[in-house]
Amino acid sequence: MTIIAELNEKLKLALKQKDEKTKGYVRCVKCKIEEYLVANRLNRDEMPSDELVINVIAVYKKSLEKAIAMLEKGGDKSADLVSEYKEEVAFCEKYLPDTSEEKAAVVSIVEQAIEELGISDVKLAGRVVGHIMKNHKDSNLNGALVKSLVINKLQG
Repeated sequence: MTIIAELNEKLKLALKQKDEKTKGYVRCVKCKIEEYLVANRLNRDEMPSDELVINVIAVYKKSLEKAIAMLEKGGDKSADLVSEYKEEVAFCEKYLPDTSEEKAAVVSIVEQAIEELGISDVKLAGRVVGHIMKNHKDSNLNGALVKSLVINKLQG
């Protein structure tokens, strides 16, 4: 079953069960997919591929995580919205591939770059990140993941 078909089934079930949260999450994800199709002038009559849907969901999840980070600075006033966004991130993660293999690959790349550059000071983490991102443009690495792994590795 494709991801779009799965989302459609989940929406039908949420409508029958009057599950407002799930209904909202599914509609929001489907809306993001539709926006992507329209923005890139793709055929909206054809079923989008799972790869395209996964990319759209990943971008949406990342935007939610950025919003959470900003809202957490707001303190107690935005606590309800933060918890709602975290639930939506968890919903999106169900449709994304497991990233543990990707993380293991990035860890080895980070270790290799640190050894290659001979850097041990955390203040020079930006150089390591820049080196990795420059040399692995085609790998489509997650910059935030690379940065956090470099900082963790250099700190000890």
